[in-house]
Amino acid sequence: MTDCPLGAFKVIIKACSGKGECASVCLVNVFETNSKGECIVTNSELCFGCTACLAQCTEHVVIVPNDSKEEITVDELLM
Repeated sequence: MTDCPLGAFKVIIKACSGKGECASVCLVNVFETNSKGECIVTNSELCFGCTACLAQCTEHVVIVPNDSKEEITVDELLM
């Protein structure tokens, strides 16, 4: 998946535990953290689908191909 161009995916955070895990592993700074340590998507257009954030936060992060209207679960993505 790392062959995808920047902006190939949009990133959705369904909830955040405030550990900053997404931001700490993102290679292209898609996330920032707020004062509570919660990750916020600030640069979704940079996402190229490496799935590092999914590996860190399997419960709360979803990445979706930009041309899709449906959300893809982690299980579906890894199949």
